[in-house]
Amino acid sequence: MSRIEAPLKTILLLLKIQEDKALHKNTSFWFAILAPLIIIIWIFYLLTNELILKEAFYINMSSESLAAFVKHYAFPITLLTLPLTFGVMVNRFHSSKQKAKTNNLVERNNIVNNFFTHYKNFSEFCDKIEQRYNSNKLTLTPEFLYRDIFPTSGINNFTTTADSKFISVVIDKIDKEITQFINHSNKVGYNNISNTRVLKERYRYNSVVNGLNHSILIDTDHHLHTELTKAYTIAISLVFFIGTSNSAEIYNQYHLKFKQLMSNRFYEEKDNIFIDDKNDT
Repeated sequence: MSRIEAPLKTILLLLKIQEDKALHKNTSFWFAILAPLIIIIWIFYLLTNELILKEAFYINMSSESLAAFVKHYAFPITLLTLPLTFGVMVNRFHSSKQKAKTNNLVERNNIVNNFFTHYKNFSEFCDKIEQRYNSNKLTLTPEFLYRDIFPTSGINNFTTTADSKFISVVIDKIDKEITQFINHSNKVGYNNISNTRVLKERYRYNSVVNGLNHSILIDTDHHLHTELTKAYTIAISLVFFIGTSNSAEIYNQYHLKFKQLMSNRFYEEKDNIFIDDKNDT
């Protein structure tokens, strides 16, 4: 079987139309022209040889000899159109494959360009958010944030659809951060100063948003509430980047969940905000 497959693969390779090569360098082009031409020449030879044996072959520029030539060689003369026809067919196929390859390259180039333009605009958007919160001394890392918000986007598959899990993870981290703060407060205790509970030992808060570099010492429940609200606001602002196609859907899906979480874990009293320890699970 291998003895048959090897030469068959070689023949198919020779007959393959290679769009990355010039037409005249394709063996399929020359095969389409020369193969029928050789057969036609062979038919001419057989007919001529038969006429010679019958002593009916003669060359004479007269109407009778031309009529006899057309009569005897009508079939191979008709076949002379085949090399041209096959050559044109291979040329069309070659051009079609080249055009398809060019279109694929253009499409891929557009995807790559769109991806890098999208990332560049997102990075500039992160800079604007940094400037907005400049007084809080926080920095954003666009490469981490972009990968979390658009995990399926890349040079091979550009998309403007944000992953809703980005906000979902932030909300879950906020919930865990509140629990950790409560555990810390139970351990170190509070001092009551002017209707405000102040931790005896401050709590180290690190941002709940991956790619948002912000670390600060917190001493009150109100301060924690402010920092967590700020983190969520920044996260949802990142999703509302103008290059995101589904920002409204994510907002509608998770904003109410965030508000419910904060209302369940905190309460207001005398213009101050406290953690509701009873709702800690």
